[in-house]
Formats: sequence, C-alpha cells, structure tokens
Amino acid sequence: MQALIEFLPLVAFLLAYRIGDIYIGTATLIAAMAALLVYDRLRQGRIPPLHLASAALVFVLGGATLVLRDERFIVWKPTVLFVALAIACLGSLFVGRQTLIERLMTGASAETFAHVRRVEWVAVTLVWSLFYALLAVMNLWVAWNYSQSVWVNFKVFGVTGATLAFVIAQTLWLARRSVHESSPPVADTAEPAEPVESARAAELRARLCAALEPDLLEIRDDSALHAGHAGAREGGHYHIVIGSAKFRGLAPLARHRLVYAAVGDLMGNGVHALSIDARLPS
Repeated sequence: MQALIEFLPLVAFLLAYRIGDIYIGTATLIAAMAALLVYDRLRQGRIPPLHLASAALVFVLGGATLVLRDERFIVWKPTVLFVALAIACLGSLFVGRQTLIERLMTGASAETFAHVRRVEWVAVTLVWSLFYALLAVMNLWVAWNYSQSVWVNFKVFGVTGATLAFVIAQTLWLARRSVHESSPPVADTAEPAEPVESARAAELRARLCAALEPDLLEIRDDSALHAGHAGAREGGHYHIVIGSAKFRGLAPLARHRLVYAAVGDLMGNGVHALSIDARLPS
C-alpha cells in the first residue's frame, strides 16, 4: 500500500500529461507531491527525508518550469535527485555507523537483515550509488535523444520498473546472505564422529597405560555383539590392540598374562572378556 501511495504522484503526472501537456502534468505533479507530504504527516506523524527531498525538487524545478515555461527544469529534476542519492550513498560509507541503504532496509525489516555483515552493506551501498548515477545519466540521455512523450514514459515506467527490480534483487541477495550467516554450521558427515569412550573403557586404558607404557593402544567395546549372552551380565566384552616394549622376548601367552595382570580386578567386575592382540613396539 505504501509503495502504491508513493507511485500515485507519477500516475497523476502521466494522466495529466496525456490529457493536457507537460505544463499541466507538472502542475499536477506539484499538487500530488504536496498531497503526499500531507498524507505522510497525517498517517505516520512524520515526513520521510526522501519524500521531502523529492518534493522540494518538484516544487523548485517544477515551479521554474511553470513560471518560465521551460520544460528543461522538470526534465532535470530526476537527474538532480539521483545524483543527490548517489552522493548520499557514498557519503554514508564514511559518516555514521550504518550506510544509507542499511538504514533504509533495516528500518523496513530489521529481522530480515539482522545478520548481514558490514562488508556486505558496504558492497550493496556502492552498487546503489552506481545505480543512481546510471539513472541520472539515462534520464538526460533519453530526454535529449527522444521525444517528450518517450521521456515521460521512461520517467514513469522505465525508472520505476528498474528501481523496483533492483530493490527486489538486492533484497533477495541480502536476505539470503543473512540466512547463511545466521544458520548454524552443518556437521561434516564425510567422516563419522569418534565414539565417546565409556567410563569402563577409560579405566581399562588407564590401567594398561600405567602398567605396560604402550606406544599403541586401541580399545574397542564389543559388548553389543554379545547382548543376551549369559556372561554379559558380568561385564563388557572388549577387543584390545596393544604394543609395548615389555612384550619383547615373551611368547603370546606370556604377553596376555601381562595384560590380564594390568587389568587386575576389573575382570569379573565390569569386564567379562578380553580379546587381546599384543604386539611389540611399532
């Protein structure tokens, strides 16, 4: 609704121009801009700076067009406004905590752009400055190279359509950046997460490290494979791969005895069975 209200002065200008001429259209535009300011004041209690600046240019340059009967003044109005907006965008990069575009867009929807970074606001503001500069040049180029009616259509439909498309594109890009910034990091599923070692396995590890000083120790809990086994009630089943210098010169059975001695009273008290791969140091 707000966008429609802002578009009405241009519609009034176009209709008046089609019925009469550029001067009737200009007079109608002046009256429509004055009505827009009154509407802003009554509806919102304040007048947006952009509306005020645009109305001031219409009053000054449109008034000059009517008094001097010279259409060039009203033709220059869009260019002057676009140049002023381009300069304002650039200036906002150095003055204040927010750029002009950031203030406008967050004012319209703070939540949508809550996570957009400063560098992205700077980039968008620079693009808007270039866009306004291009519109300023295009306005004069169309006015000087085409008929008055073509310029009027460009002013009403061309500039409005280009601005609307640009606003939509910038809004979608910024909203997408905001979503990316606010989304929690996705876990890397390329490799499975390391399983959390149980307290029983941690105790096994501590005892084996203290007694045998291994340079290799892997403990795998195979208890789930023995669920329902009668002995499973007495404790877990573990597979141990261990390498230690203390195994040097010992047969496999003797190495296993050292492992069982290190485990001690955990056997039958939390550990039911061990599968042991005892090796020399790597």
